[in-house]
Amino acid sequence: CDGDRLYLTPSTSEPVEVLDAATGRTLKRLNKTKYAGELLLANGHLFVTLWNPLSDSTPEHPRFKTELLMIDPITEAIIWKLTGPETDKILPHSLAIRKELL
Repeated sequence: CDGDRLYLTPSTSEPVEVLDAATGRTLKRLNKTKYAGELLLANGHLFVTLWNPLSDSTPEHPRFKTELLMIDPITEAIIWKLTGPETDKILPHSLAIRKELL
């Protein structure tokens, strides 16, 4: 929450929704964030992990391609995106921001 807007994922297969913090009304959906997991808001930017299921993923053996985005929640512009071996090591519930470090 940034005071005026609340950011949430309604489910693990949906994009991030931006709600009016006072009314709970949906203002917009950030469509580039489908399969969003964790969200962090810092300095006006939204950091999002995406857990894209792989084609051979099953409920018993889920497999994902993990991506990390820095997105401007107002314009929906992706500022940067990480994918590959570095992001495959991201564990659920592990994102944190301290000063300029993610």
